[in-house]
Amino acid sequence: PNSYTAHNNAPVDIQSTSQSTSDAIHVKRAYGVITALNEQLELRFGRMADHWGLGVLNNSGDCIDCDYGDVVDRVSATFRLADHLFSPMYTWRSSGPTMMTLGTSQAQALDAYTWDDVEDYSVRILKIDHPEDIHDQVSQGETVFNYGLMNSLRQQAYGIDQKFYYDSNNNPSSDEQRQTDILNQTSLKESRDGFIYTGDAFLKLYSGNVELALEAAIIYGNFKDTATSAQPDAEDTSSELAPQETTLYQVGGAIELTYKFSGENKGASLHIQTGGASGDSAPGFGALTSADGQRAAPSKSFGGDTTLDNFQFNPDYHVDMILFRQMIGTVTDAWYVKPEVAYEFDNKLTGSLAAIYSQALFKRSTASCFDPTSTTGYTCDGDEKKGALPLGIEFDAELAYNTEKTPAGGSFGGSFGGGILFPLAGFDNLALPTDDQAGSFAWTLQAKLHLTF
Repeated sequence: PNSYTAHNNAPVDIQSTSQSTSDAIHVKRAYGVITALNEQLELRFGRMADHWGLGVLNNSGDCIDCDYGDVVDRVSATFRLADHLFSPMYTWRSSGPTMMTLGTSQAQALDAYTWDDVEDYSVRILKIDHPEDIHDQVSQGETVFNYGLMNSLRQQAYGIDQKFYYDSNNNPSSDEQRQTDILNQTSLKESRDGFIYTGDAFLKLYSGNVELALEAAIIYGNFKDTATSAQPDAEDTSSELAPQETTLYQVGGAIELTYKFSGENKGASLHIQTGGASGDSAPGFGALTSADGQRAAPSKSFGGDTTLDNFQFNPDYHVDMILFRQMIGTVTDAWYVKPEVAYEFDNKLTGSLAAIYSQALFKRSTASCFDPTSTTGYTCDGDEKKGALPLGIEFDAELAYNTEKTPAGGSFGGSFGGGILFPLAGFDNLALPTDDQAGSFAWTLQAKLHLTF
């Protein structure tokens, strides 16, 4: 609201006359497409969505209820051969900070440094059919396989020192300070020697009333940085930090199985989903802060964490309403199983009911073992039988209504849903008396309206 911008006509909230002082719609994608050879060759270039398979690793965020969406600067060529699509790609994963020429905010922002760019070379191979073709083949009793394989190699020689982003008190640096450092050519160059390989494969099977989809990914590599480096002299915090090597080894995947009933029960379907993501025994759990789910921040008590083994599902791959989506941030360091029943009352009205059981992979990373006063960051060490793996049982239900899409793709719809989460022992607070250690349940009610165009 304009009351937050010191607007003369709205000095306080109750006098606000405008809800927004900035554009409500921002352009995230702008790319060109060129086809040739009777549409057997396609070239794409620009800033575009990045989606792959089920969306476990790369997700475009195009669903009605998605919040994020992966966007990349990419040049790709796709050609068809032997009923498969082959796509070599070059991607600018990161160009680093920008600078304003002549120091003015009205100027076009330019890449401040060329040596800090992150380059990504990848090849994708796809066997994918149009949904109408899949329906026709399945109706004729055929089994349809769609699949894909992605290989990606990411590298970076040098990066920006963390001092560019944080001041001496570990607080985020201001935009003005960063621009000053760039214009003054402050020494920010840090050896990265980064190499990350990503491999991802998916499979979709359609046969009769059964649909099976699965995706599995592996990420490994290493890079150097000072974020995990311990002070060379504990008594001299002004000493320069030497870059330490961080290693990555992450695996994750998901399976979706659907059975659609026919005959008198037509419209009903049964879904079974399961998946998991590798984790780490370091203290802290989740994906919402830098000290858990990823690498621990520099700490005198915990020491530097030089492994990055927590695979993280894309947050737009939705598993539930509360635990992974709202509390943990996404699926990481855990596995889950989700049975669900759904029913299509007609072409517009649908309903669903699901139960999700989730469990951590390492006790030492759960809330039940976390202890910030400990020298290691956790209390479940050695042979102590403390902590627990079970995270929670959640029940979600939703009733949705959607009009049929117009030829132009427009539709109107909405839904009403809710969820309730019963936390299990993985969230117990062992520092409290035994009777008060268990957490209380969490719940949500959500109403949504949408208009597509």
